[in-house]
This record gives sequence, C-alpha cells and structure tokens, in this order.
Amino acid sequence: MVINNKTVLSGDEATLMLSQSAAKEFKSRYLFIIFVLACGVFTLIIGMISYSSLFTVFGASIAALAIAYFIVTLIQVKKLPKKVILNNKEICENGVSYDYNFKEHSVTLFATIPNTNSKPKRSDIKYETLNKIYEFKDLYELRFSEGKILYVYKSGFESDKYEEIFRKNIQTKKLKIKQRFKN
Repeated sequence: MVINNKTVLSGDEATLMLSQSAAKEFKSRYLFIIFVLACGVFTLIIGMISYSSLFTVFGASIAALAIAYFIVTLIQVKKLPKKVILNNKEICENGVSYDYNFKEHSVTLFATIPNTNSKPKRSDIKYETLNKIYEFKDLYELRFSEGKILYVYKSGFESDKYEEIFRKNIQTKKLKIKQRFKN
C-alpha cells in the first residue's frame, strides 16, 4: 500500500531544520576533541610525574592541538546558519514542498521549491539504509546512512490510519521510533 504525505516547509522552517541537521554532524567532532584532550592531559601528567621533558612537551602539544581544534569547531558552528543560507538560498527564501510516497520497502520523494520554475527533484530511498527514526510532537525525522534526513509532518497524512501504516512500514528493519517530545 502506498501512503502519501505532503510536507511543506516555509523558508524559516527550512533554514532552522537545515541548520540543526548540520549542527548535529559536529557532535562526533566534540567527542573526538574530548578524547584527544584527555590523551594529551594524561600524557602531560605522566611526563610531569616522571620528570620526562619529552612526555611533558608531547602531552602539552597534543592538548594544545585539541584546544585549537575545539576553537576552530566553535567558529564553524557559529558561522553555520550563514553558510546554510548561502548554500541553500532558494530553499531558505521560498521554502520547500516535499511530496512523499511511502511504500512497504522504500520511499519516493519529490521536492519542489515554490515560486520558482524549477522541476521537482525525485529521489528513491530504500528503508534498508534507514539508521534512526525520531518522533517529535508534530513530525518524524528519518535519518538514512547516506546522510539524507527526511522531515515528515504528521499533518501531511490523510488520516491517523495512514500514519499507523507509515509507522509499520518504516520499522521493517526492527528500528524503534525514538520519541523526542519537548514539554
């Protein structure tokens, strides 16, 4: 059974969602920085305890590189919204309309930018590549392995029955839907 959903994002919503999606990719950088900083501090302490200038300098250098990388990452995160707007100018100004066709094992997406003469862009994605499913109060976020993120508004379904069929279809890989309701 094919379930249809139409999700329309305004320019502000699209900008916010694109910025949040891009910012989530920086989480792994922060974990890497913490790991490198911990190694550097550990080596620095070992060098100071053993009175080894080689270990002390090496540990201080590693810790300094981790701090420098942290600062560079913070600067990149600060500039992220401007970069998102620059790289996705039409979407951030006009918004985007997503027409989804959810099938048993895949989803077909037609993305259209309103108020432009651009043709709809089609994309076929199999559920085999689905990594995570998040449910928010008013939408679902589907994260795929190739870096694609789909935002599906609950209001875009014709009825609650179709939403239940959608939920059943996307859980074919035995993935649990993680709920992220904000109070």
